[in-house]
Amino acid sequence: MRDLTFLPAVTMAAQIRGRRLSPVELADAHLAKIERLNPKLNAFVHVDADRVRREARAAEAAVTSGKTLGPLHGVPISIKSSLDVATLRSEAGTRLRAGLSLHKTLRSWRACATRERSCWASLTLPNS
Repeated sequence: MRDLTFLPAVTMAAQIRGRRLSPVELADAHLAKIERLNPKLNAFVHVDADRVRREARAAEAAVTSGKTLGPLHGVPISIKSSLDVATLRSEAGTRLRAGLSLHKTLRSWRACATRERSCWASLTLPNS
């Protein structure tokens, strides 16, 4: 069996559009490789396998129903932990951001706004 994880992204996308490769099969190949190698490499901070599989099934449904597909439709991606994405940890490999996630940050800002409306005043610029 060929290693799907070494295909270029454009090839993955072309094979998905041509129905020669399933987004679910591709996602499972990537998840299996991550599961096998990540304990040694520690390259992934968080892997949401359920979400990956759910989105792969939705991508496959779009392919089979003939919907218009984006250029990289169905191709798995990874998000660096230095980027703020809702519900994902965004620690950037530093203890200074340990436990940080956009969801937690927004929740704390909302609590601040609810508790003290004046806290938002410090974020606005005075009229010039």
